[in-house]
Amino acid sequence: MTGLDKNNRYRRIIDAISDGIYLVDDSFTVTAINQAEAAHFGVHPREIVGRKCYEVFRARHQVCPDCMVKLCLADCRQRQWLRVERRRQGRQYVNIFFHPIIDTLSSRCLEVVVYIQDVSERVVLEKQAMQAEKMAVLGQMAAGVSHDLNNFLASIYGIIQLQQLMMKKEQRDYKKEERLSRQLMKQVEALNLLARNLMLFSHPEHEEKFPLPLNKIIMDALSFSRYELERKQVVIECRLDETLPAIPVMKTQLQHVLLNLMLNAAEAIRMKKKDFEGDFSGTIVICTRMRDADHVAVDIIDNGCGIPESVREQIFEPFFSTKNDGSGVVKGVGLGLTTAKTIVEKHDGWLEWTSRERQGATFTVVLPVGKNSSR
Repeated sequence: MTGLDKNNRYRRIIDAISDGIYLVDDSFTVTAINQAEAAHFGVHPREIVGRKCYEVFRARHQVCPDCMVKLCLADCRQRQWLRVERRRQGRQYVNIFFHPIIDTLSSRCLEVVVYIQDVSERVVLEKQAMQAEKMAVLGQMAAGVSHDLNNFLASIYGIIQLQQLMMKKEQRDYKKEERLSRQLMKQVEALNLLARNLMLFSHPEHEEKFPLPLNKIIMDALSFSRYELERKQVVIECRLDETLPAIPVMKTQLQHVLLNLMLNAAEAIRMKKKDFEGDFSGTIVICTRMRDADHVAVDIIDNGCGIPESVREQIFEPFFSTKNDGSGVVKGVGLGLTTAKTIVEKHDGWLEWTSRERQGATFTVVLPVGKNSSR
């Protein structure tokens, strides 16, 4: 095979790939690009080959400050950017992989292969599935929210009735009326907070990190789930370290993680009760603590059925669920732990867990304290 035939063969190979591929040499010149990638710029590959990568792809006059190709050329190591948003029209999310080509004689990197994978459809489907999981949790919370709502409305109704009776009297007690008005205002504010939390929880809006007390976030999450947990006859025990510093978090997202873990623990207890002979008291213990100088931890400990050895490698896989309704029918979307893990990692933290079958499980959320946190 001649050199020309080899070049044509390589050209046909890279043009057959639907994802984007191009090569950049040590002078940041594009030496090859496939048709799929060139098409995103609306040109033929020959109009890009020979030009500087930063001119073509970033419309710059010098090497980009965040240039991955430059780093690969320097240390010959592979790199990647995952889920880059709005790369080009038609590709909302892409993964970009950088593969250095090493010269065997000099052991230097002379070229870098850049591979661009379109993951837009996958990300959209994952977001839809995560939202479905969130709404499933919201459905479980509905009973507790209805219970709180009825309590608030009953209190408001009672206060209004008292005020009406007092207004009919000839001698009015203005101090008592003022006190009742303050109570009424508190109940309305509580209703407003409940509605706002529900809106934030059910709609996946962009949320920024703010330094917040971890214990307060846990208690707010418990206020959503306490009725559901008590309905399943689960005892909640809180052991919260009051000396913890505020930590940078996205509050509603972290509440989602905690709610998932609490409801999973309650479900494990329910499954154990179903098969347990004799009296059994289901308990969930929630602990907060300093894990080390740079991290705080939340432990959610239950004495439920535990996680079977046979499925422990699968619990973080999307759409995998151990929950059933007692007749073998699987309950839930199977994204609770997947979503929790994703959110915790978005906070630069991680999830740890241990379990003993038929004795319970412990899930630990570990989060960084942050540079500006103070006790």
